[in-house]
Amino acid sequence: MNLRELTQENHIKEQNQTKYFQHKNIDKPIGEVLQQAGLITDIQLEEILQYQTANRHLKFGEIAVMWRMIKQETVDFFVEIFPQLITENNKNQLVNI
Repeated sequence: MNLRELTQENHIKEQNQTKYFQHKNIDKPIGEVLQQAGLITDIQLEEILQYQTANRHLKFGEIAVMWRMIKQETVDFFVEIFPQLITENNKNQLVNI
């Protein structure tokens, strides 16, 4: 395989990977992630979103922590670490295809 073919093959893999990640919708709002994880209820999600509309300077996670629904460490995990874990796991799955 020459350099041009290798470059084209890598480009195709990158395009497929991007489509896969977009399909998986990794960049979900933190409220939706917390609700899907069972850490907050549908009602709590809606209450925070409603409060947030009047208090736009506050982030969703800040409100959830302020109202003692979840701990700051949990918000930090789902905002900072969880997306990286999903991305790394998905990259590994794509390599094994």
